[in-house]
Amino acid sequence: MLDPEKTWFVGVDTHKHEHTACAIDVFHNPQFTMAISTRPQQFPAFVEELFSAASSDTTLVLGLEDTRGLGKSLA
Repeated sequence: MLDPEKTWFVGVDTHKHEHTACAIDVFHNPQFTMAISTRPQQFPAFVEELFSAASSDTTLVLGLEDTRGLGKSLA
């Protein structure tokens, strides 16, 4: 079971040239924000930054907006 106080909810807004991710905690406080290129070679750095920002006991729950398939390669 998830501990709400140790959970971040990460939403990724996809666009043609850039994706933007924002993580919030259960209290709706922003914890992490990052914009990345849509080039797949940028995705590992995004994942690394996200995990570095969160503590080791934080659970990450991700949601991906996928309008017109723009998030397909990130998914």
